[in-house]
Amino acid sequence: MITEQFEICNKELCTGCGACAQICALNCILMTADDEGFIYPAIDFNRCISCNKCRKICPVNSPVTKTPSQFYMAWHNSSDVLLKSSSGGIFTSLANYIFEKKGVVFGVAQNPEKVYAYHVAIENADSLDKLRKSKYYQSDTLLVYKEVKNLLAQGRWVLFTGTACQIVALQNVLGNICKDTLVTMDVLCHGITSSKVIRYYLADMENIFGKHIVGFDFRAKTPRFGWAKSTKVRLHFSDNKMYTYSYEEDLFFPGFNKNLFLRESCYHCSYCGTQRVSDFTAADFWGINRNSVSKEQLYNGISLLLVNTEKGNHIKADLSDVLYTRMVDAENLIPKTSLALTRPCDRPKERDIIFSMFARCGYVETLHKLIPQHFKKVRKKKYITTIIGERGYQLLKMVLHK
Repeated sequence: MITEQFEICNKELCTGCGACAQICALNCILMTADDEGFIYPAIDFNRCISCNKCRKICPVNSPVTKTPSQFYMAWHNSSDVLLKSSSGGIFTSLANYIFEKKGVVFGVAQNPEKVYAYHVAIENADSLDKLRKSKYYQSDTLLVYKEVKNLLAQGRWVLFTGTACQIVALQNVLGNICKDTLVTMDVLCHGITSSKVIRYYLADMENIFGKHIVGFDFRAKTPRFGWAKSTKVRLHFSDNKMYTYSYEEDLFFPGFNKNLFLRESCYHCSYCGTQRVSDFTAADFWGINRNSVSKEQLYNGISLLLVNTEKGNHIKADLSDVLYTRMVDAENLIPKTSLALTRPCDRPKERDIIFSMFARCGYVETLHKLIPQHFKKVRKKKYITTIIGERGYQLLKMVLHK
C-alpha cells in the first residue's frame, strides 16, 4: 500500500491502450469506463507498491520511433475477399501470410449485442470473418500484449493489427524481446468513439424501427454502390431482417466525421503523419484518382497501403501473387485521403456538451440540434433528386463546381 496516489499520465492524453494494466505484476490496474464510456486505468492503491512500471511503459511518457513510408494503392486479387472486406483486403492478405507460417493473428472482434469490441487471437482463415471490417469504437486489449510476448518467445509468427497507439503499447510491453517474427499493421485512424455512443445510437435506431437490433456493421458494400459509398451502417434485427442506410441518410457518420464524440486523446494524437510506427499502415484510398483504375475496381474496393519498414517491403514482395500494388504520389493524395496523414483532427466546441445532450435527448435529436446544416443539405438533395434523379443531381454538381 502507498500513501501518495499518482496519475500514470495526463488523462486528456491517455489513449486507453492498456499497456499499464498488462505490465503490472500485481494486477492492481483495471481498465474501466468513465462517464463517456471511454476506458482509463484505475489503480488499486491498497495493493500498489509504486514500482513505476506503469508510468515507464506508458506510450504517453516515452519517445516514439517512427519510420518514413512508401505509398501504394493496393487490393486483393480475389473478388470474394474484397466483398468481405471494408476496402481492398490488405488484412486478409497479411493474415493468410502468417497462417502459412503456422502463426497467430490478432485483431478486433465484437459482441454486437453487448456493444463490446475486443482484441482476440485466431489461428486459421476460417475465423477471419470475425476480425474483418472496421469497428469505429475502442477495443479492449485485455491481455493480448502478454499473449504476443509469449508467442514470440516460442518463435511463433504473429500479426498484430490495431490503432497506432495500440501498436506502440505492444512494442513497449514487448521491450527487448526478439521481434523478427512479429508483423504489425495499424489502421489509419480518424479517431475512435466509445461503446456508450454506439449504445445511444442503437437505442434510437430501435425506437425508430420498433424492433430489437442484434447486430450492426459500420461499413456496407451494397450491390448498387459497392465500396465507393460504403460508409453507412447496416442494422441486423431479431426478425432476421436487415436495413442499410443510404450513404446520404446514414446517421452515425455525420457525427463521427465531424469529430463530435471522439476520445479526448484523439484530438492530440501523436501518431498522425506520413512517418508511422508499424510495418504496414492500411486505409481506404479515398484520395485515389478515379480515372486511374477501372470502374469494377472502384466498386470492389481499393486500399491505401503504407509500407514503413524493410520487413514490410520483403513481405509485400512475398504477397505479389495475391496482392496487387502500385506506388502512388503521396504529396498529391494526402489532402484527399485522410487528415490523419498530416495532423490530429480538430476538437469542435460541441464536444464539450455532446455527452450531456446524449443523456438528455438521445442520439438523433442531439445530432439534429448540433449539426442542423447537415440535415438541411440531405433534405435539399433528396428534394432535387426526386425531380431530376441521382444522375441529374451529379451532373448539376459538376456544372456548379466549374
